[in-house]
Amino acid sequence: KHPSELKFTPRVYTPPRGAGFRHKLACGATAFLVEDPTFPLINLSLIVRTGDYLEPRDKAGLAGLTGMQMRSGGTQSKKPSVFDEEAAFLAATIGSGIGDVSGSASLNCLSKDIDAGLALLVEMLHTPGFAEDRLRLAKSQILQQMERRPQRRRIVEQHESVAGFGGVPAAASSEMAASAGAPPQPCEH
Repeated sequence: KHPSELKFTPRVYTPPRGAGFRHKLACGATAFLVEDPTFPLINLSLIVRTGDYLEPRDKAGLAGLTGMQMRSGGTQSKKPSVFDEEAAFLAATIGSGIGDVSGSASLNCLSKDIDAGLALLVEMLHTPGFAEDRLRLAKSQILQQMERRPQRRRIVEQHESVAGFGGVPAAASSEMAASAGAPPQPCEH
């Protein structure tokens, strides 16, 4: 059969009401707790109002780097390798990040390991280590990504602009024309 001929029974989905899962914590924060006793995992996500929009103009990228390093930089009392090893021993996934308008931290672990997993998460948030070697590595990786951006852009431009130039990519045609002294011509679609 052709896909347009296929018939499906209607699905009815009623999303759960958030109010039933919303809890106000003693510190004033709001938490949503959704239990599923059939699954032995705990998946915890924290969202904080912060982001790139708060960083000074002369410190572009600081928020993202901070969010990344909160997790990978260990803590003040644990080197990154020790922190990583403790998380791995629990089979826990612990993460952090800061984006445009929010920051986040997360923990995914077996329910039997929630106390140890939470202890690691709280230590990461309260006393991040920002290990110098991991910070240097992260900065180096960011610079390498930035250096590759123009290269990726040129590849996409060449791939997407072949039409109208006799099989020669438009970017290459402009470069050839410019090197021959002719002004570059706009590409019309």
